Amino acid sequence: MTSPSTRHTPGLLATGDITATVLHLLGAPYKTSGGRPAVVLETESSPTAAAGVLASRVERWSAQAREIRFIVTLPWLIAAALILASLSGPGRVRSAIAVGAAAAPLALLLASLFASQNTGAEALVYIAAGFMTLAVSALAVVLSQARKEEAVASLLRVIVVSTAAVIVFDTLTKGNLLARSPFSYSPVAAARFYGIGNEISGVFLGASLLAVGVLCPTPLGAVLGGAIAALLSGMPMFGADAGGFLAALVGFASLFVLLKAEQSESPNKRRVLLRAGVGAGAIVLCLVALYVVGSGRGAVGSRTHVGEAVASAQGEKGTKSLLPLIQRKAATGVRLLFTSPWSILLVTEAGICLWLWRRHSQSANRNRAVYQAAFVGAGTLLLLNDSGVVAAATCLLFPTCVLLITAPPVPTTGDTVVRAPDP
Repeated sequence: MTSPSTRHTPGLLATGDITATVLHLLGAPYKTSGGRPAVVLETESSPTAAAGVLASRVERWSAQAREIRFIVTLPWLIAAALILASLSGPGRVRSAIAVGAAAAPLALLLASLFASQNTGAEALVYIAAGFMTLAVSALAVVLSQARKEEAVASLLRVIVVSTAAVIVFDTLTKGNLLARSPFSYSPVAAARFYGIGNEISGVFLGASLLAVGVLCPTPLGAVLGGAIAALLSGMPMFGADAGGFLAALVGFASLFVLLKAEQSESPNKRRVLLRAGVGAGAIVLCLVALYVVGSGRGAVGSRTHVGEAVASAQGEKGTKSLLPLIQRKAATGVRLLFTSPWSILLVTEAGICLWLWRRHSQSANRNRAVYQAAFVGAGTLLLLNDSGVVAAATCLLFPTCVLLITAPPVPTTGDTVVRAPDP
């Protein structure tokens, strides 16, 4: 048995699916927003073989649920490491920490290949991720000792681009890494059943924005990167994450506008910024409208949460039916902002970025469009995702690490410092 709520994963039902199934069998009305009726999938396997497959999946999901209990320490560790890097100044320590912190999400994704299903062996995935992180940190130390600062920055860029590329590839190939990584979703832990969830949507958006800044920092690059990120985040066959979809549209639209104004030869940059902003805003609104209308026209039992919200708004109560949903999401967001350890990381990253920007480094000034777009994207994730504080914190991780590497040395007494113009 399975249901559309779990993308027809055999043997997996959401809690609300049970209620919806009973009501459907009784012929009673039910709200699909609380679950969808189960269906029976035909299989050529014997009952014994099917039971073995289901038992294996349950064991895998249970092991993943045990692994996820340790992930709450990650924001504390990264926040402490970033503060230490900020206080240490340019050099080996800062290079190792910045590169290691940026590599942590990618390491946790790749470490899912080594995850164990055995009880008591849940730490294997973290051990594998730790070795990967230490390896790239050690490489950063070696490069820093050899005074190859540009090589350290290049290593960090490779990590950022690789993170975005791995998520894209894995999402297009049924998400085997995302399905097993403790940094992603788990049915047993009541997280997402598939796609790009809150934990990884911030990583994906932050890495994608900086990847465009590395590979193709042009308005055309922002359009192409935004199209890929939005499609993978929002389409039901891939991510099915409405918040991530909207954040990708807003973040990359901001990057397009900023790059358009920055690279324009017109003496009136403000006018170019205004025109590009109006045009990009109109296009974003049209895409959002199409997404909402298309989601609402889906068949009953297969609609996304956005589609169910649209269907409810078209009912007898109209848009008033959306008020409880908005209130619930707002209450959840505010509660997590004050109780989640990820808010500590978010505040730390924002403070470090603003502090480094105030130092007017030439690198920060040169790449400010990417960093500003990352802040816009993180803010959108914070407002729209169910657990937006997690997504916002992971989105700002990459610009924070890049700024730490590219920031200029702290001037000492007697030094002559040529300050770049204000960003």
